[in-house]
Amino acid sequence: MWMFVGDSATAAQIGNSNVLSAVVAVCTVVVAVLQARPSKRDSDLIGAEERLQAAVEYLAWEMLGYWQRQAKARGITTACGITTAAPMAVRWRWASEDVAVTSRA
Repeated sequence: MWMFVGDSATAAQIGNSNVLSAVVAVCTVVVAVLQARPSKRDSDLIGAEERLQAAVEYLAWEMLGYWQRQAKARGITTACGITTAAPMAVRWRWASEDVAVTSRA
């Protein structure tokens, strides 16, 4: 939504949208596979099970590749897949009054 009504997207928003789109993609594939209705003949069922297993393996490899590329792009791992030792920087700050809940004291 920020693309149409808000300011420029922050890195966190872009990262969150990447994660959300991956989750939506996985859910879409799961729903599509679950709604596929194979015929009742045994040979068709065996073929459907093989296709389902192939789809699951394909999706697993695609998701693995996606997350490996994301980890490399974000500096979490190196090109060889080795996890970097640098800790993640976390910054804390007090929320402004327009988003913070007032205390009941």
